Amino acid sequence: MRHQRRLSWFVCALSVLLALPLQAQVLISQVYGGGGNSGAQYKNDFIELFNAGSSAVDLSGWSVQYASSAGTTWAVTPVSGTLQPGQYLLVQEAAGSNTLATPLPTPDNTGTISMSGTAGKVALHNAITALSGACPVAQNFVAYGGANCPTPTATLSNTTAALRKTNGCTNTNTNSADFSALAPAPRNRGTTFNPCDGGGLPTDPTASASVTPSSVQAGDSVLLRVTVAPGQNPLSTGIVVIANLSPIGGSAAQALFNDGSNGDSVAGDNIYSYSATVDAATAPGPKVIGIGVGDDQLRSASLTASMSVVPFLTINQLQGNGLLSPYNGQSVIVEGIVTARKSNGFFLQTADGEEDASAATSEGLLVFTGSAPSATASVGNRVRVLGLVAEFKSSSNPHQLTVTEITGPSLTLVSTGNALPAAKEITLALANPSNPVDAMERLEGMRVSVASLNVVAPVGAFITESSAVSPSSGVFFGVLPGVARPFREPGVGALDTTVFPGGVNPPVFDTNPERIRIQSTGQSGATALGADVGDVINGLVGVLDYSNANYSLLPDPSASISVVAGATPTPVSVRKTSEITIGGFNLQRFFDETNAPSVSDPVLTPTALANRLKKTANAICGYVRAPDILGVIEVENLDILQRLAAGINAGNTQDPGSCESNPQYAAYLEEGNDVGGIDVGFLITGVEVAPGVPRVQVLEIIQEGKAATLANPNGTTSLLNDRPSLTLRARINQANGAHYDVIVINSHLRSLTDVSSTDPGSDGWATDGARVRAKRAAQAKYLADLVHARQLANPGERIVLLGDFNAFEFNDGYTDSMGIITGREAGPTEVLNHVDSPITTPLTNMAELSPEADRYSFSFDGNAQSLDHMVVNQALLDSTTGVRAEHARINADFGEDNYGDFTVPVRVSDHDPVVLFLDEAAFATADLAATVVATNSSVVIGQNVGFGVGVANGGPDAAAPVSLELRLDLPSAGMTVQPANGWTCNAPVIDATGTDVHCSISNFASGASGSFVIEVPTSRDLGGRTLTLGAQVSSPMTDLAPANNSSSDATQVTASADLLARVFAPKGPLNSKKLVVFGIGIANAGPHDARNAVLVIAVNAPKSVVTGFTDATGNGLACSNASDTPTLSTWNCPVGEWYEAGRFDGLGVTVNPFYTQPSKVLSVGASFNSTTTDPSPGNNSAAKAVKVVGATATLQ
Repeated sequence: MRHQRRLSWFVCALSVLLALPLQAQVLISQVYGGGGNSGAQYKNDFIELFNAGSSAVDLSGWSVQYASSAGTTWAVTPVSGTLQPGQYLLVQEAAGSNTLATPLPTPDNTGTISMSGTAGKVALHNAITALSGACPVAQNFVAYGGANCPTPTATLSNTTAALRKTNGCTNTNTNSADFSALAPAPRNRGTTFNPCDGGGLPTDPTASASVTPSSVQAGDSVLLRVTVAPGQNPLSTGIVVIANLSPIGGSAAQALFNDGSNGDSVAGDNIYSYSATVDAATAPGPKVIGIGVGDDQLRSASLTASMSVVPFLTINQLQGNGLLSPYNGQSVIVEGIVTARKSNGFFLQTADGEEDASAATSEGLLVFTGSAPSATASVGNRVRVLGLVAEFKSSSNPHQLTVTEITGPSLTLVSTGNALPAAKEITLALANPSNPVDAMERLEGMRVSVASLNVVAPVGAFITESSAVSPSSGVFFGVLPGVARPFREPGVGALDTTVFPGGVNPPVFDTNPERIRIQSTGQSGATALGADVGDVINGLVGVLDYSNANYSLLPDPSASISVVAGATPTPVSVRKTSEITIGGFNLQRFFDETNAPSVSDPVLTPTALANRLKKTANAICGYVRAPDILGVIEVENLDILQRLAAGINAGNTQDPGSCESNPQYAAYLEEGNDVGGIDVGFLITGVEVAPGVPRVQVLEIIQEGKAATLANPNGTTSLLNDRPSLTLRARINQANGAHYDVIVINSHLRSLTDVSSTDPGSDGWATDGARVRAKRAAQAKYLADLVHARQLANPGERIVLLGDFNAFEFNDGYTDSMGIITGREAGPTEVLNHVDSPITTPLTNMAELSPEADRYSFSFDGNAQSLDHMVVNQALLDSTTGVRAEHARINADFGEDNYGDFTVPVRVSDHDPVVLFLDEAAFATADLAATVVATNSSVVIGQNVGFGVGVANGGPDAAAPVSLELRLDLPSAGMTVQPANGWTCNAPVIDATGTDVHCSISNFASGASGSFVIEVPTSRDLGGRTLTLGAQVSSPMTDLAPANNSSSDATQVTASADLLARVFAPKGPLNSKKLVVFGIGIANAGPHDARNAVLVIAVNAPKSVVTGFTDATGNGLACSNASDTPTLSTWNCPVGEWYEAGRFDGLGVTVNPFYTQPSKVLSVGASFNSTTTDPSPGNNSAAKAVKVVGATATLQ
């Protein structure tokens, strides 16, 4: 009956146990509020605590609180530490204005409460939340002076404190009886302990509880255990423990047992137990079991025990059909086949035949164990896993998707030796450029396969710089066959969480979801693969993980994988004699064997350094081909650069003979500000092209902006340029006397590391990312200002910018560095850190002129990208015949594991070097020659005049471009030119005196020749002409023998017309008194027409004797007197411009013979001639004379 009464009482009290205060063990032992007042003994107010009990008390999370004498608002000072029995604790509060008062002994806790010196209320509370009300329930409570709570102490003053009697041990719960008003005597932890006689006050029982297992599914059993420490003074008797099991479908007042039954192990050991079954209808979720402990002394304790009822799910239910699990944050139970193990977990997958019908839900899952999983999770085992569902995202990179996993797992083995689920093949449907970034989420954690993979980014390595060793990391990237190599694209990454202000909408880079990351060492026991770009990997089978912001295939250790090599190192082109070469090469942390003070530098072993020197020299000679000027990046100091130059000059290379000749490099480097000790410099050739004339003449080298600063938001400044640019003013000389002046600026700008960091910033920057972006923008602006100033001062100055700009050729959405530098910056709505470029004459980034497939110098996270650029200004483009850039493909396409392999020429660095080729026409020497040879020295009209024109280049260089000018001294619309092979000729251009034809070829190789055939038709008007053809060949190249650049030859054009004339006289003698008619006949016996033919008639008498002319043939002959004397008159009878071959004419001349005195003979002659050659001129003239009878006279 007694037990039943106690049980009934305890059940009724269970609901209020948590609200009841415990019997005070820690007491307020002293209160003083006059600190710092006039006449005060101490400078500060204080509250003193004392442990009057027999056991230590942890005060973590407790507080002392103060309210005014009539107040209901409480000021809080947290306290902490463990207080041993008989130990004091001093809490210092606010100080007064009396600064001469004595300081307190060293306080154990401090606060800022200003207390009344006469009346108030002080409470000790087991929480730091403020109490409420005038007289709240607390662990201990003291009212002093005229406070409005029961039994206050006496009124205090600036010289008195309330001290608990018997050094803190008296406690009747009546303040007026327990405290005395005495001079303050503050005591702290260091004060001698004062244990109270008899162990102090009665103590309540205490307890702790557990539920095993703490997570179960509905229908399972759990064991509730409560370990009780009996109360003291007096010792607890008749202990009862009651639990409220209604949250799991049990009794609301279930008694626990200490008798060895109902799950209790040992009777009478104060461990109370009960084995309960979770009702099958219990809803999943966390459950709190309320527990009460009581004894016959009516003392009590209350506590709770927590457990979870978890659902049993299929893996596809847990994964859901989206990125996040619908059970995120919940405890669950799943079951499946262990498919793979890794260093900190294992993969679980639904057995074949148990999958759901949805393709959108994954059947695989990562179980995170934090360390190597137990043997229970062996591959092929079927296990049941109880754990918490989590969506994991690495704190080091917030810009990525989450991984659905189970954490804190508890494993139960179901069976062993199970077949692994069949691998799902990754096809183009999932791994193509048009997909979203999470397209492969549906395969997360599952077994997958890739039949064939084209490597697009080489394997990484774990590089130890000091010894130059580089074992493979086994991580590389590939795409499926038929998918193009992925390149970095403009914009911020699609998963970036950076907050952009309103109105700023940068382009978005989809991160190329077609990439597949291969982590060949991801599974325990797997071997690291090596891979170069262009390799083909066959037979990949494993599980699909997600890490480092990429879906990653972890191949099975037993997979039969084959690698077909595809990459070969490729040098830049051999420069032509007419070309200037300017290179840029990031040598990747090129350090020496000495530990430099104040610099975070690796110290190389002598062997490692010797090998790096040889391998780098080999790359510069054999693949970069020792350019005239080489800008180098990431070099520790001038000494190591000089040693590299000496090795190159001596031909001390990895592959003997890779240096075809000694470039006589001289090294130039200026120390900068980089905490890692890397700088930029130049290697410049000093080979003489003529006695005393070096190939490159260094006119000036300037370090730019070493002291320039970046203004921080908090008013401080930081150095802007970690690695200040070097400006080289140089003259490149050629053996033929030509030279080329150029400015070369070598830069290494701030990296992209942390550009999107959301970590808190320093120096007033909101985030570390904001600081990085601002610095990158300021560096780009500084460099642009430098270029702009030079272009304004000298618009014709040629400028080349090279180096590692750590920026893409396009806008990355954060800071458009290259846009700022070139004067082609993104607009303010397209980039987070917008900067107006000062450049007014934009520059050209050669990367944008290269073929798309060649636009990279670096590979990062599977994306090819350009960080190392060649930028030229318009003045250079306008004054240079040809400009192009090439990369030596020796680094970015080859695995990092080659870094420490000194038998291969690749992976000298992580950047591919880039070389700018400037084709300067004046640097080429080409002996051009032209010859003209007439086909015939003469032709007759109707035949074509032919000429052969030969052109040749006697070298030593190709000429480009080459022009041939042809000039015929005759306007000829019918002139034709058959050009030499490879040449083109324009249409003839005719002017008043001749005909011109322009022919050209873009490149005329040394030793090349060509023949042109020219034909000119002839007509009758060319008869008698000499036709001359001249040829002049030329190019911008230097020609040391210009005399043979021109030539000419001529052809005579001939024609002939056999003219003849006849005179027919009347039969004589002639009667002087009768008119007579003489007949004249003319003809052209050919073979050609006669030009400007004229018939001349002569009579041996004055013109008056000729009374007329008769055109016998009707061809319009007409004669006019040409001369007249008493004894001779002549007449000209033209027949037109042309007298055709085969034509004949007759003319009658009427003459009066009377006037023939004194000769008495009438003579008529005819002569027929032309300007055309006459092969038989003897028949061109004829005459007839006839005697005259009768009276004659002489005409006066």
